[in-house]
Amino acid sequence: MIKNPLEKNGLEPLIVFIMPKTDFTVIQALDRGLKLLQKMADTPQRKYNLAELAAFMQVDRSSVHRMLSTLIKHRLVSQEKDERVYSLGLGIYKLATALEKQLKLTELINPFLRELVRFSGETAHTVVRSGVQSVFVDSETATEMVSIYHQLGHVDELHSTAVGKSLLCQMSLKDLEMLFEGVRLVSHTPTTIIDIGKLALHLQDVRKMGYSTDKEERSQGVLCMAVPIYDFRDRIVCAVGISGPKERMKGKFEKLIPPVKEIGQKITQTIQGFEL
Repeated sequence: MIKNPLEKNGLEPLIVFIMPKTDFTVIQALDRGLKLLQKMADTPQRKYNLAELAAFMQVDRSSVHRMLSTLIKHRLVSQEKDERVYSLGLGIYKLATALEKQLKLTELINPFLRELVRFSGETAHTVVRSGVQSVFVDSETATEMVSIYHQLGHVDELHSTAVGKSLLCQMSLKDLEMLFEGVRLVSHTPTTIIDIGKLALHLQDVRKMGYSTDKEERSQGVLCMAVPIYDFRDRIVCAVGISGPKERMKGKFEKLIPPVKEIGQKITQTIQGFEL
């Protein structure tokens, strides 16, 4: 919690809750592979031979060949038949199309985020799932002086957040066990659910209620609620939620549930009316 230095001048203090920064460790092989892709993407019309790419990467040809073989396996790079030259693969197009759909998603949902902010006064956000994490793809800031803020692209956990639990709520115990295999669920507060079995039971309640909550499960002093958003196949495509400081949220939390659910239903109807 950070206090505004203007407080010493007698002005109203601004208090912002800052979420803990995630500690990312760079995976060297992946980093090199992405660097190689970026090189090819800079001039997508070109075809590169192994020697050129090895010189650019400043590593031996066998190492670059292994990188290329991995990228070819995932269709991110293609190799010309009967030629030892490489270019970008159609897998890149698939990723770009997925990003375009995500951008269209945020464009459709953003007016509803602003509506959430207007009647709640709290920060509203759209979140999608990426593996065992959630990614914040859009946000509208609270109108109140005290607010919860997430940068776009912020990555967070699924099991301890309202938006994360909305993203997971269609999953069975077996689905969760497969998703979190080898992943340790971190306990941040005494209320964080870290047992897969208990999480599965909790998600059953989320499905029945049509919304999820985070009552200081991710961070002390922060309350959140969220709703899952469905496409025309009745699959969850994202979650939309609001977050605010406990001292302000606790007095209106229950009253906000019906309108947040109603907004969620409107968003789902809107999404289902468009072919994303």
